[in-house]
Amino acid sequence: MGTKLWDGMHIARQGGVRALLNEVRSFVINQNDTFDNLYYRYLRQRRSVPLSINNTTIQVHIGDRHDYRAYTFFRKAEQHLAQDLVRELRPDDIVWDVGANFGLYSCLVEVAPVGSAIAFEPLPENIRRMRKNFRLNDANAEIVESALWDSNGSIRFSPASDGNLGGASVDTNNNGQEVKTQCGDALDVSSPSVVKIDVEGAEQLVIDGMKQRLSDADCRLVYCELHHSDQGASIEDFGSTPSQLQETLQDVGFTVEILEERQGQTQIKGVK
Repeated sequence: MGTKLWDGMHIARQGGVRALLNEVRSFVINQNDTFDNLYYRYLRQRRSVPLSINNTTIQVHIGDRHDYRAYTFFRKAEQHLAQDLVRELRPDDIVWDVGANFGLYSCLVEVAPVGSAIAFEPLPENIRRMRKNFRLNDANAEIVESALWDSNGSIRFSPASDGNLGGASVDTNNNGQEVKTQCGDALDVSSPSVVKIDVEGAEQLVIDGMKQRLSDADCRLVYCELHHSDQGASIEDFGSTPSQLQETLQDVGFTVEILEERQGQTQIKGVK
C-alpha cells in the first residue's frame, strides 16, 4: 500500500494531476477486467447461470466467451424490453422471436409459462447455441432456420467486426455466409399475437414481409429494436428510417411508444 502511495505521489509530481487520474483510471479498468475474467471462469465451470426477468427465471448455458457475452449483454441492454414483454404475456400467446440469436427471449416465453414461442434464426452457429439453451430450460419452442424478409430467397450474413455472434448482419456487398430468407406472410406456422424483432438494421424489411400477420386483430403487440448507428448495420442501410418504420406499424393498427433509447439503438413497442 505504501509503495502504491509513493508511486502515485511520484506520478503526480512528474506529470501533474491529469497523469495521476489517468493512472487511477487504468488501474480501475484493469481491476474490472480481472473481475470479469474471474466471473466468466466461475460461470464456465458451472456451465450455466440463472437469469431472472420479473418472476420468470431461466438458465443460460455458458460454454465459452460467446455465451458469456450474450448473457451479460442481455442483462445490460435487454432488461427493460424483456420485463415489459414478460409482464404483457397472456395465456395462449404465440410469440414470434425474430432474430432469436441464442434463444433467451424464447426461453423466457416458454418458461413463463403462459405462451409459446417460434424462434427465427438463420445462422447455424447461433441455432446450435439456442438448442442448448432450449434443452437446459425444457423449452419446446419451434425453430425456423431462416431469416424473415420481404421476399423468399437468400441473403448473405457477415460477422460483426468484434466477433460478436449476436451482431452478425446482412452483408450489403453480397459477401459472407448465405442463408435462406422467407416472407412472414407466406410461412406455414401459427400466426403471432406478440412479435419481437431484433435484426441488426433490417427491421423494415421484416415488417414489410409480414404486414398481413401484423394487421390481424389477434396480433396485439410488437417489440422492435431499431438500429440507427454509424457503427455497424443500421436501418438506413436498408432504405428506411426509424420514423418510416413507426409509420408502417401505425398503418397496420399499432400505437407506437418508445421503451428505451441508447446510443445507436431505440427499442419501441407497438400496441393495439
